[in-house]
Amino acid sequence: MAFANSSALVSYKLALAARGAGDLPTAVAALQEAVRLNPSFAQAHYVMGLCLKDRGQLRDAQKSFEKALAINAALIPAREEMAELHRLQAQTREEIEQLEALAALDPSHAERLIAVGLAYSRTGNPELAVTALGRAVEKFQQTSVLNEDEERRLIRLEYLFGLTQADLHTFDGWVAGRADAA
Repeated sequence: MAFANSSALVSYKLALAARGAGDLPTAVAALQEAVRLNPSFAQAHYVMGLCLKDRGQLRDAQKSFEKALAINAALIPAREEMAELHRLQAQTREEIEQLEALAALDPSHAERLIAVGLAYSRTGNPELAVTALGRAVEKFQQTSVLNEDEERRLIRLEYLFGLTQADLHTFDGWVAGRADAA
């Protein structure tokens, strides 16, 4: 079995090189061989999904990402791709499930919670959007220092949600109340 896993790794590396060179047919063939030799090779299923997505085969790409996640539920890049595919297909509930899972898997990045809030805002659910964004603000406060990108994202929330100064004041009060309760 070690030989099969070694051969699967060789096929996987060939696929990475072929994909990098833009040769998707060779990449897909090599990945098919890799997962045939080692069906539990989550990363190979993930890269297969990327190749299929690059070819415009979104349903097949989704199946590959799902296989990767069935093997390794913590494979963050596969979850990101699943969330994006659901967003592209206007499957907001499924997108939010993936984004919530990403926020749980990657709690050190508040932008994950911002993405959840934005997805909830697209569903017309401002309460859940504000809750997710409040969790993001709490995360930013915990880190105490915002990098420039995070600061710009927070400033842009006013524009993304069309919030008025009164809305921001209410939101600030909600955050302050949560901080006092803690």
